[in-house]
Amino acid sequence: MHRLLEDVWILTNVFNISITKLLGEINRTNPDSSQPIHFIGIAPWGCVSSVEQLDVHGTNVIYNKPKTDETLLESNHAHFIFIDNDTKHEYGSELEF
Repeated sequence: MHRLLEDVWILTNVFNISITKLLGEINRTNPDSSQPIHFIGIAPWGCVSSVEQLDVHGTNVIYNKPKTDETLLESNHAHFIFIDNDTKHEYGSELEF
């Protein structure tokens, strides 16, 4: 059988809302683990909930629920890229990236 998808990488906005939430669920329930889909989330650092939990190196993090005005990360992503322009609760810096 010909493999239609090989080594697929998808960039998203990483937040657990709308289409990104749906894509994360599809990734989580992927019936063919031999053909994984890799999601990379790009987000502004100042919009991520409980960002201080993520400011560590060389360790895994248990990520908690969001604070007010901050958005929860979608957990089925393989990688995250955070854009930090020293703003809080301002979306759009990731678009310039």
